Amino acid sequence: MRSVSSSGNKQDLLPKPKFQFGWHLACTAAIFAALGFIWLNWHAIPDPMPTHFNASGHADGFTNKSFPAAIAHVGLGPAITTAVCAGACGIVVGIANQTKNGLQDKPERSINRQRLLTQLMQPVLGKFSFAFVVVLLVSITAGLFEFGFLGTGALSVWLLIGAIIAVGVGIVLRSAQIMQELDKRYPPDDPRDKLKYGMFYHNPDNPRLWVELESGMNFTLNFAHRTAWWIAGIFIVLILSMVALPIILA
Repeated sequence: MRSVSSSGNKQDLLPKPKFQFGWHLACTAAIFAALGFIWLNWHAIPDPMPTHFNASGHADGFTNKSFPAAIAHVGLGPAITTAVCAGACGIVVGIANQTKNGLQDKPERSINRQRLLTQLMQPVLGKFSFAFVVVLLVSITAGLFEFGFLGTGALSVWLLIGAIIAVGVGIVLRSAQIMQELDKRYPPDDPRDKLKYGMFYHNPDNPRLWVELESGMNFTLNFAHRTAWWIAGIFIVLILSMVALPIILA
């Protein structure tokens, strides 16, 4: 794979990234597999069906037993997750295939950087979608059947929470590696503005708290300022509270 030359020759542009279907098809297959399992073991599902559990894992909501209701209960969340992740990948691919920023041509280095980012990030988003879909299917289906190995269902709740945290950490670490690779192959215009650890913008010479990265890469906090750490800390506390408070109150 060739790098961009200083002459700006069009031959040095990376090929346009293509939409990668693999992980999204795997998500769809997992959903149909779960529904097939439900169909084959329909006799084992209690009537009425348990469809909602509190934070302790105890069933507190039920509905009449029917296959359409089971499809909606088990398949809707995973299907939405699959569609959202596939849509996000499609948007990322579409943006990466654009060669203009408004009416102006994008620099070739910026185009290549964005195309390589898209190529490397699609599998990350796909794996996130697949892992999340599988955990949703396992936890929801287990609750529907009231499987004994999950006890009252509390283990199912913790399985879901643990998977979300694990997948989130995995995405953060892999994204950091990808950004570091991008910085090496297509470095930013100003070396001082490189993201630390591939993720955190840190530039003491920039007085702005919120800074815009390269076109198509959104805004970020400037972690050279103490206020940025306060904002990040508040955000983390809010996220953890949303997970922990229902469990504590239950």
